[in-house]
Amino acid sequence: MAKGRSVHWPTAVRTQLEHGTLDEMVSTELFDHTWISAIHQLERHLCLRPGDTVLDAGCGWGRLLLGVKHYHPDVSVDGYELTTEYANKARELVERFGMHDAEIVQADLTETDLPSDHYNAIYSSRVLHYISDKDLVIRKFHAALKRGGRAMVMLPNRDCPLQWFAYKHAPLYPIRSVGRIMEAAGFKNLRYGGYRVLPSSRRYPQDSLAARIEIALSDTPIGRFAGLAYVVGQK
Repeated sequence: MAKGRSVHWPTAVRTQLEHGTLDEMVSTELFDHTWISAIHQLERHLCLRPGDTVLDAGCGWGRLLLGVKHYHPDVSVDGYELTTEYANKARELVERFGMHDAEIVQADLTETDLPSDHYNAIYSSRVLHYISDKDLVIRKFHAALKRGGRAMVMLPNRDCPLQWFAYKHAPLYPIRSVGRIMEAAGFKNLRYGGYRVLPSSRRYPQDSLAARIEIALSDTPIGRFAGLAYVVGQK
């Protein structure tokens, strides 16, 4: 990933591990209303089917990867993650939940070679805004997809007023700019939206009323101003 992220992100992750923050995230951020909202959007736009092969580009400790495998056990998922600590945690969780056909690869997306014409779907959540050479990574996504496959990029939403004050990790990057890069790389039929309307500071179970409200609101024009924005394109 970008040199700045390559330098600072592993340090931040090691700090999370040492302070117990990583385990706290695992215990609180799986199976909550924001998690199920993200999985809903992936299912809605990637149209996953049994036997599909999927890439989670920047899988972190495996939060969304675990969701995809939870609801689609017959889908094979490769998770690429920069840091040793997150990659190891993702492997631990995949083994704990007995999820076969899930492989975690520790790799830098800007430096590793992805297999050509291999994946039915690719998604990348809260990663691309850290990377300087976005064009390079999106071209890799396009080359790695089978014809007709779809890629979905999710970022902290620059159109969300709360993010202007709350998000301090990296500059907020316009999702429409990501879309233009995707079009230049050959993606077509682009669609935009957003999710995580309700605050993530309080955690509600995936089967709660709050989770149902979250999903319903994200599927309306209100989603444009939600905490996370996305763009979906097809090869």
